Amino acid sequence: MKNKQNWIFVIIIATILLIGGILRFYKLGDIPPGLTDDEVNTGYDAYSLLKTGKDQWGQQYPIFSFKGFGDYRSPVYTYLLLPLLPVFGMTPFWLKFPAAALGTITILLLYLIARKLGFSRVSAFMAAFFLAVNPWHIGMSRVAMVVVSGVFFLCMGMVLAFYAKKRFIFIISSFVSFALTIYAYPAYLVVTPLCLMFVSFIQYQRFQVTRKQLVIGFCIFLCITVPYLLSSQSSSIGVRMGQVNIFKDSGTIDLLNEKIGACQKIYPTLICKVTFNKYLTFGSKLAVNYVRHFSSEILFSHGTITQFSMLPPRGLLLSVEYFLFCIGIFYAILSFRNIYSLFLLAIILAAPIPDSVTGDGHYGRFFIILPFIQFIAAYGLGKLLKYFGRLILIPIVVLLLFETFFFEVEYFSYYPNSFSRYSHYGYEELVTNIYKIKDVYDEIYVSSRVNDAKQYIFYLFYTKFDPFLYQTDKSIERIVEPNGWIRVKKIENIYFVSSFPETDLSVDRNKKILYIGAPSEFPKIFIPSQFEIKDKKEDVIFRAVTLDDWERCVKESYIEEIK
Repeated sequence: MKNKQNWIFVIIIATILLIGGILRFYKLGDIPPGLTDDEVNTGYDAYSLLKTGKDQWGQQYPIFSFKGFGDYRSPVYTYLLLPLLPVFGMTPFWLKFPAAALGTITILLLYLIARKLGFSRVSAFMAAFFLAVNPWHIGMSRVAMVVVSGVFFLCMGMVLAFYAKKRFIFIISSFVSFALTIYAYPAYLVVTPLCLMFVSFIQYQRFQVTRKQLVIGFCIFLCITVPYLLSSQSSSIGVRMGQVNIFKDSGTIDLLNEKIGACQKIYPTLICKVTFNKYLTFGSKLAVNYVRHFSSEILFSHGTITQFSMLPPRGLLLSVEYFLFCIGIFYAILSFRNIYSLFLLAIILAAPIPDSVTGDGHYGRFFIILPFIQFIAAYGLGKLLKYFGRLILIPIVVLLLFETFFFEVEYFSYYPNSFSRYSHYGYEELVTNIYKIKDVYDEIYVSSRVNDAKQYIFYLFYTKFDPFLYQTDKSIERIVEPNGWIRVKKIENIYFVSSFPETDLSVDRNKKILYIGAPSEFPKIFIPSQFEIKDKKEDVIFRAVTLDDWERCVKESYIEEIK
């Protein structure tokens, strides 16, 4: 009887994994359509490593970070791509495969952790199912972003620790896995230490690990993470914070100065400085950002304005999941003296801190709160089962399945058609067209004024530009901006510019020049296009116009006006 029951449990978790895997791998190379600049940048670094042993900037096998666009990217995902490149080639599927695979495996890890946290088997199954059908996790598992690997390594670290039973290799592997979360995404500096202390305390209390093993494990964790934190390259943290943190928001500072100026016309300077100062202004903004992460708008109804490259406009959670999460939070607060409830609450409260310093709910930076939302939701479900019995599970599962069905229909039909430009659909076609005609023109100018997507990296990726040539060619023009961002201005005869206003048109009549930009960057008069790039809605993203056609049409329009 017990063996039969075990087989049923295996079938249930296998079914959940199958559902999660299908939702992550189905049409993986096509949806989201296109590739973002971050994804392509990571892919070209992996390609460069394979071909030259160096990243695109000539750094030999970077350990702590990749320079990227000057934002110093975490290295883990690039190295995950490296062994897969000879297998899949430079395709969207190759870029996204590690995220989809790790995202699927995390579902199983979540179930194993839930059991060790004392969840009933039903609640543990539901925790895994919540993650399997969670829109946020599905969306992130289908793009080449490093944060999914962070969740995986965190869960793997917890599983290895919980199932160690004094086996030294498991304990060491657990601490290594926890350390890799920091390399995967620096924001885990907030969450990982809490998880590490919790699992160590629990296992030590249960006599599953010895004090000596814990000391060795913590030493290994520090030996791996401290060099990263001290490394100048790992200014990944410092540089990125300097580029996006709210304390350097010029708009907020200008408004503050305006308020102080208006105040001083009526009140003494002391009152104005006490009322309007940077500490109160940015402190309140930080508090508002923090609280907004838990708003129903982000989690339940609308999501964030930054998510369209991986999800349509909708809440990051399913409504059933959000409802159970709220119930779970309520009961966790009531039983906060319980070590498990205290741990989950601490993680939930700590997770929004890194993103609050940079904004009010970025889908990637706030992703470190998963899978703890699913644990809390399963905890809330467990309380409902306790009070109302297992019959309540039927409507919950039915609603969850219906909601998942409606989300997937929208995600695989409406979303890729209506939001393709957010995932930079059309850039492959743009690069293909440029590559075909680049020898026909003396100069080609590609504008990034309307769609600042660092177009040069798409040219490198889609043409499989020789990494050694890119690293060594002196004719390639690069600039480093004051905030650390790197811009590539010229590759071959292609110029990547911030804009090309009409007044800057070249006067060299001996050159054949092509301008490529958004339709809004050209005069409203009719100018024939050499080619046009459209998104999936058939809206024009880019137009290619020759200098001769541009000037001729402007002159004809002027003459027509005079007549």
